[in-house]
Amino acid sequence: MKKHIITAIIIFFTPVWLALLFIFGQNSAAFLLNSNDQNILSLENVNLPKLFLVQSGSMEPAVGVGSVVVVSPDTTYVNGDVVSFDIQGTGKNIITHRVAYKEFPNGVGGDPEYVTKGDANEDFDTTKVTDKNIIGKVRLTVPYLGYLASTAKKPWGFILLVIVPATILIYEELKTIFGEAKRGVKKVIQHRVGDNVSAPRSNSKNIFYRLFRSSTYFLPIFGAGLVFISLSASFFSDSEATRDNLFQAASSFGTPTPDVTVTPTPIPIAKTLVINEVLPLSDCRVGNDTAQWIEVYNGYDYTVGLQNFKITDGTNVISLVHANNIDISSGGFALLAHDNSPWQNCYTDNGIITANLGGQLDLNTGHLQLLDPAQGDLVIDDVRWGGTYLVPAVNQSIEREPDGLDTALGGDFENSDFVIRGTPVPGN
Repeated sequence: MKKHIITAIIIFFTPVWLALLFIFGQNSAAFLLNSNDQNILSLENVNLPKLFLVQSGSMEPAVGVGSVVVVSPDTTYVNGDVVSFDIQGTGKNIITHRVAYKEFPNGVGGDPEYVTKGDANEDFDTTKVTDKNIIGKVRLTVPYLGYLASTAKKPWGFILLVIVPATILIYEELKTIFGEAKRGVKKVIQHRVGDNVSAPRSNSKNIFYRLFRSSTYFLPIFGAGLVFISLSASFFSDSEATRDNLFQAASSFGTPTPDVTVTPTPIPIAKTLVINEVLPLSDCRVGNDTAQWIEVYNGYDYTVGLQNFKITDGTNVISLVHANNIDISSGGFALLAHDNSPWQNCYTDNGIITANLGGQLDLNTGHLQLLDPAQGDLVIDDVRWGGTYLVPAVNQSIEREPDGLDTALGGDFENSDFVIRGTPVPGN
């Protein structure tokens, strides 16, 4: 019965202990390289594979919640690679996402930047990643193993997965050792009582040798017990303390200051007509034209007519006279395209006002401006993309987030107002 119990424990718990050893022990050894000056984790010169627990579903279905990913560094990363990275460099917020595309803002000879995205996310990650942020490429994904590690981090899980099976093993081995010792003592006593004094000394030595050999079985078990006790003690007695803080009672107390209600800073919304969203590249073609479109937002506190404005790509200037009798109420939207074909064949206008540009704009320049002729063609909005700005791929748009956001509140361009939309929704 004892052999069956020990065999079952070894078969079931050995993979468990090995998994916990790799997840907790190996990662700790690889990443606890703290900088003395900045107290951040150093990720340099650490080439061992690392394991991370996946706690969100942003990479479903490729990487599920509760999985463990095995990560190792690579010399270069390309589109489609699933990588783990740490934007802040603290080791507390590791993200595992896919490389959507790779760009070289300082030229092909400079350091690359990566735009990442979770497979289950609609939008790209807002912060670009560099080689210094990337811990490594995901080499292997083990589903559900993370639930085991998460359970083991809790006190009851540690007791169930480590303390209980170790206690059973130690108890069974101690019974065997003490049984062998007891039988050895009996043999020594029987030998001394049953034989005469002149019995050969070689038999006595043989008995004591066997007794000593049996007793040595206790040593590894005793050592293992000390290891488990030290591990469990450190697990439950771990504590954190603050230093250089002095607490003392005050001799007098001043008049309390009344609570001040903090008013949150309102989000800056455009005060003029602005370009709210642009789809510069599309694989949907109607005849010789592609389904490019522009969405404008009325930030004025009154209704405006589109025919009173102009739009330019830096070379071509189009007066929106074809938008006669098209008015946009305050906070409303309008969609501009070369004709109605994009809304009939490629995209839905979602019931938003549409207008024809009446001319061609070159969106490959990555630069659009709205002009107000009533103020001498004053630039009231300036939008740019590509190059050192946001770089949308085919069928991706750039859009203000939230709608109408304009931190410059005027003609000055502000790239941080925009995000890339993987699935553009005109007028919404």
